[in-house]
Amino acid sequence: MSMVISKGYILILLASVFWGTSGTAQTFAPEYASPAAIGAIRMSGGGLVLFFYALLTNKLPDLRNWPIKISFYAALCISAYQLFFFSAVRETGVAVATVVTMGSSPVLAGIMAWIAYQEKPGLSWYFATFLAIAGCALLLLPEGETVVEPLGILLSLGGGAVYALYALISKDLLQDRDAETVISVVGLLGGFILFPILVTNRPTWLLEARGLPVGLYLGIFSMALPYLLFNLGLTLVPVSNAMTLTLTEPLTAALLGIFLVGERLVFLNYIGLFTILAGITFLTITGRETRN
Repeated sequence: MSMVISKGYILILLASVFWGTSGTAQTFAPEYASPAAIGAIRMSGGGLVLFFYALLTNKLPDLRNWPIKISFYAALCISAYQLFFFSAVRETGVAVATVVTMGSSPVLAGIMAWIAYQEKPGLSWYFATFLAIAGCALLLLPEGETVVEPLGILLSLGGGAVYALYALISKDLLQDRDAETVISVVGLLGGFILFPILVTNRPTWLLEARGLPVGLYLGIFSMALPYLLFNLGLTLVPVSNAMTLTLTEPLTAALLGIFLVGERLVFLNYIGLFTILAGITFLTITGRETRN
């Protein structure tokens, strides 16, 4: 595997690790912080950070030749993901929402990329995706406290679909444009889209000593930085492989739950963690088999 392709895999894996900290960060927010407000803060704060990053690095676009319409679609997807995911968490819990959302997105992304770009996945993608999704399923078993709500599952699947669509649209935007410029435009547009939700939810908890660090972390480290890394990696890795690699997110979330939050897992849950890791490792090693 060439150094360039390896770099793409590393960037996406790093992005997924940062994304995986979102749920843990949310647990440190005040109890009355609504999921909609948290999603809006994450998107709006991250959008501003990405805009200033582009400004400081001279990556702002020339809007005269910029595909605003496609960028708006990408921003709409990334904004809808916040609402789908955090609403799913409220309905069916962090574990189920994360696993179903991230478990469905690689399959949907693979199908979409095949249809749109004739980006046919290789055998390594099928095997690695099967392992990773099987591992996600094992993460949900067999604890009785796990709540599976039909509405929450539907919301999670919606989140997986718009997440996959965002990756597909971004791949198109990144064909002949800098990743930093693309994510700064998309992030800022997404911030504007969710800003009304932020205002109507009155996030006064951001002014509290406990709330401000959470808001900053969500905007910078769970939104701006990982989406920048993801877009950079997406220029080097096929969409189908990239989305399978993002299953590192529920793996990270589960590990943080064990070692930081103090959650306890049973034997099958640990087998699930190992299976996800095995699938991601296999894809990282054999990813060059994927045909574009």
